[in-house]
Amino acid sequence: MNFIKKNVLLLAMFLAFFALLAVSLYFLKNKIAERGEVESDLDAKITARAQLWNRRPAFPSKKNVEIVCSNVVIQTALVAEVLKPLRQVQFSFDILEGLTAQNEINITCRRLSDMLKERQVKHPDKFQFGFGRYTPYPPKKQDTPMIQKQLRLVEELIKLAANAPFHELISFRRVEFEDAHAAAPAKSRNPQEEPLISMGGEFAALDLTGSGYLYAIMPFEMEFWCVTDSLRKFLNDLAASPNIFLPRIMNIENEKKEPMSGSQGAAAAAVTRPAAVLAPVAAPPRGMAFPASKTGAATNPIEKPRVDPTQLPFVMGQERIKVGMRIEWLEFRPPPPPGRKSQPAAPKPPTGDKKTPRKSSPATAPGEAPAPTGDTVKPPSEQQKEKQNQTPSSRRRRGNAGGEEEL
Repeated sequence: MNFIKKNVLLLAMFLAFFALLAVSLYFLKNKIAERGEVESDLDAKITARAQLWNRRPAFPSKKNVEIVCSNVVIQTALVAEVLKPLRQVQFSFDILEGLTAQNEINITCRRLSDMLKERQVKHPDKFQFGFGRYTPYPPKKQDTPMIQKQLRLVEELIKLAANAPFHELISFRRVEFEDAHAAAPAKSRNPQEEPLISMGGEFAALDLTGSGYLYAIMPFEMEFWCVTDSLRKFLNDLAASPNIFLPRIMNIENEKKEPMSGSQGAAAAAVTRPAAVLAPVAAPPRGMAFPASKTGAATNPIEKPRVDPTQLPFVMGQERIKVGMRIEWLEFRPPPPPGRKSQPAAPKPPTGDKKTPRKSSPATAPGEAPAPTGDTVKPPSEQQKEKQNQTPSSRRRRGNAGGEEEL
């Protein structure tokens, strides 16, 4: 007891040590158990992978391969047959330039305006149908082909609007691709990720036929007043047009914001109701007579007015509607031709020390004297005299100048 009292601190340290040891052993045991589970899971996955590697690959039978190949050929032929009429050239025109193109634009706009006036379609004075920027100035040479194509499309849409007919054409808008921002796509597109082009509300021309897409897009916007029958006829004619027009966005606003009340509907029906057609008068039963009216004429109490159901007017739907529509024109173009195969490059000359070939003297015909060169040829007698008169030093200098070696 005295020992414990004297060594309390030592005993406390021993107890703390054993407690820490017990806690460490507990955590070690848990970690060992977790490691065992991980190792068992890993062994199972390794075994499964080994089984997959050892399994023989399953290839489709030859008959199935032939069926798939024949289906691919049939589908390719059907797609080409469907796209053939869509890829036909829809416009053929001579490309105009400068003042000739400007004159063509102004004449076409004036003709369309006169056509709308004949059909009693209201529109702004001196309406240019989106080509107002070319009233004072001619278009650029590089923009003329696309402008002529847009002019043909605008003419087609205005003809359909006049045949509907509309009550009033408020505005007409085309893509002014002449501006850099109007023709540039907003994002990079991939036909594998996005097979069909989605403009996402963007009013811009988009030509991605060189990127793997089948068609290009050119949108137009128009706003007009009409009745429902005229809108129905315009949409039907739009679908029957040889050009591919798609009504992409349509906003409709009714002229009357509130519905008609019962009394107003009855008054409208009474104004537009056709005359009633009376049924043929049947003979009264034997021994009976029809009661006389105030005028003295006999009336049939069973007789009721009979109205032709095909002549009944629509009480609702006679109001005008304001329509805002975006129409996209799709142009299918043939795929770009495959690139030409590059020709093999010519073989390069062998590398190494290049020796300059000696220039051969021009051949002389027999009987002709050789062509004179830079050095004058002297007779042998004079050459012998020169050798005798030369000193050794002069011979050495002449030999070094000529590139000869001294012996």
